[in-house]
Amino acid sequence: METFESKGRYGYQENGNVLAEIDYELQNEDTMVITHTFVDPSLRGQGIAQKLIEHLIALAEANHWSIVPVCSYAASYFTKHPSPLVKAK
Repeated sequence: METFESKGRYGYQENGNVLAEIDYELQNEDTMVITHTFVDPSLRGQGIAQKLIEHLIALAEANHWSIVPVCSYAASYFTKHPSPLVKAK
């Protein structure tokens, strides 16, 4: 499994097939909106979605962005793991 990254998208793929991904949009120059998280059923329960979120947290920290978690997984993650980067929708 290898990682891929493009504008607004980060994830894992194998043989060109996307197995997990997280999508985000830049709302403005300092706000990242997490819009979608997907993990293939064969990989669920292995912490993959958490790794995707942690990658975006690191990206937000490096760029001094705040985060708005719109997708249900991201919202749930930040409820359990509060972060000063998160701001209300």
